[in-house]
Amino acid sequence: EFFVEESFALDWMFPHLSPFGIIMKINREPLVEITQDMVKKDHDFWAQYSDRLIGNWMTYETSVQEICAFAQKTYLQRDLTGFKGDPKFVRDDNAQKAFSKLRSAQGGLYFWRVSNTKNVAENQRMLKEAEFALSQSFAFCPFSPEAVYKYVNLLVNLNRAGDAELVARTCLMFDPESQSIAQLADQLKGIRDHQVGAQNASTQLAGLEQQYQANPTNLEVVFKLASAYVQLKQTNQALKIFDQLVQMPTADARMLLSVAQAYSQLQHMPGLEMSLGRIVKIMPDNPEAWFDYARAQVMINNPTEALKSLGRAISLSQVRLLTQPTAKNLLQEALADPTFVNLRNLPEFKNLVTPQ
Repeated sequence: EFFVEESFALDWMFPHLSPFGIIMKINREPLVEITQDMVKKDHDFWAQYSDRLIGNWMTYETSVQEICAFAQKTYLQRDLTGFKGDPKFVRDDNAQKAFSKLRSAQGGLYFWRVSNTKNVAENQRMLKEAEFALSQSFAFCPFSPEAVYKYVNLLVNLNRAGDAELVARTCLMFDPESQSIAQLADQLKGIRDHQVGAQNASTQLAGLEQQYQANPTNLEVVFKLASAYVQLKQTNQALKIFDQLVQMPTADARMLLSVAQAYSQLQHMPGLEMSLGRIVKIMPDNPEAWFDYARAQVMINNPTEALKSLGRAISLSQVRLLTQPTAKNLLQEALADPTFVNLRNLPEFKNLVTPQ
């Protein structure tokens, strides 16, 4: 029989590994699953083993806030009031690193099986035990980068970036000069802000959908709803309501311009071209509208129509310059705009920009 205590097991080992006390057993054949009995045995073992290190106080319900508070009080402040473990462990950095590494390895095994099992029951079992193992690993050594990165990765995957950031910030207290942990904490803050925004968007979504159904031309509601869809990564839903808005016979230029800007921000060129096409019908004498329409037509690879629209824009611009000499000269803009770079060698383009 073979066993391993390495923190970073080789990839081929993972299907063969099962927890075995403080180390792991390499089984000859890949395991179909890590059963509930195997998990319970490992869980009970580490709960009892923890008693001689930091005390047996952690459960599945112990919060990240409680664990971080314990780390600060016990390891940073050296306040052992109410401490149930071994004071010698608190003073022994090497022991903390060693036992954290052993527990982290098992947490990594459980988390590997979360992504690689097709058994729904095992997936939930592994996820629950991975969190417990990695929280213990962090509690054993809150300044271990390995423990922190593994724990943080799991928490982010559970959409708990706020908890993950707290773990990183706690680790940073032990080594304030660590640039890697500081960067990690800042990245997690960004993820947390995004997750909070998505959660708020999800909460508001039903109400916004009702408001939109009642008044689909209310731009404020439309853009709030579209923003909520984008935050929830339902971009197609956002595009759908913009498409409906553009196709409304009553859509005015202001509304269409707002939608065009939204399409542009979402990098949806067909929608941008469609909305600008409606705008030039409403504002046929506006040179900038035709110029923007030409740019959009280039972006959807329609050079023939783009040249027609650009010609209209330049013609209207030249007429305007006769009475408004300080107005924007769209002929010069066309020569400078990189959007038209692939058209510049075409005879049609040269005719457009050659002064008559």
